[in-house]
Amino acid sequence: MPRLLVVDDNALSLHFFGEALAALGIECATAASAGEAIERAAISTYDLLLIDAHLPDMHGAELLQRIRNGDGASRWVTALATTAATGADAALLAAGFVDVLPKPIGIEVLRARLHAHLSGASGRDVRPCLDMQRAQAALGDARFIAPLRELLSRELEGVPREFAALAARDDVVGMRDRLHRLAASAGLCGAVALGTAIGELQSELAAGTTSGCRALPEFLDACAQTRDAIARISDSLPPASTT
Repeated sequence: MPRLLVVDDNALSLHFFGEALAALGIECATAASAGEAIERAAISTYDLLLIDAHLPDMHGAELLQRIRNGDGASRWVTALATTAATGADAALLAAGFVDVLPKPIGIEVLRARLHAHLSGASGRDVRPCLDMQRAQAALGDARFIAPLRELLSRELEGVPREFAALAARDDVVGMRDRLHRLAASAGLCGAVALGTAIGELQSELAAGTTSGCRALPEFLDACAQTRDAIARISDSLPPASTT
């Protein structure tokens, strides 16, 4: 049975989610504050975190960052945000949430959205593709993040073809050079999962051959996931004003 941690300061919301998740066959633990959520996420492993974006003691994005920066059992569990506010999706997705659920939400919509995140691989140990704080620290100005991530997405589009050609020639030097340049782009954009995958592939290439490189498929998967994450954030942004 899947296990979720629901974080919400509203008693009615906690009651609704508890009843709805039970009806869907999902075990539900609850936390009424950010402090309680940090404690629960530290000692127990959940399949998903469902976090209210506006808690009285801490914003949901900050809470998620605190959980990610810790060393608890649910440090890298997939997180979804809930909010009654409009226009907040882009900021929440940029903060590391993989989805934003509106409040109020019907049980059938909740079923569909949770199923999408629980099906296939479990929600455990899913590291965020993009980290807004790291990108802002690297660039110094948040206004540069979105355009640079779009450039990174375009760069990643051609990576599978490039690396297939490099692997076919067993071109270790070429692959290392390409990874070095891509690591710089990933660092500027806060693309943490991609950065990790690049490091793992670089380590394997130290053997001097691309043959049997187990980290290569994981690197290519990280490229695809990073592009998907950038696209989700872009899709949630309001259209640019034409006036």
